[in-house]
Amino acid sequence: MAVKPWLGAIKEPTESYYKGSGKAPNVELALEYAHGYRVKDCRNNLKYLNKSEIVYHTAGLGVVMEIDKNPKVQRFFNSHSDDIISMAWSKDKQNMFTG
Repeated sequence: MAVKPWLGAIKEPTESYYKGSGKAPNVELALEYAHGYRVKDCRNNLKYLNKSEIVYHTAGLGVVMEIDKNPKVQRFFNSHSDDIISMAWSKDKQNMFTG
């Protein structure tokens, strides 16, 4: 008990509606908008794709934002398993690389 003093204070719920089935809920989350921009330890990480779109990263998410629309519309690249800290164009300016 000295190692985990909270064990003596926590009690299991007695009502059945507080107890879950043990299965994950049948829901899906969908990212609608990313707030934030990584500037603490990265530089030159916001680029114009064209006159109406910019690309940047925040945490492990690559973001393409249409700046002409109101409200702003974003598309995401979310296949990174860790924070993005670098971003570069291909020589032909057709691809953006992140890492």
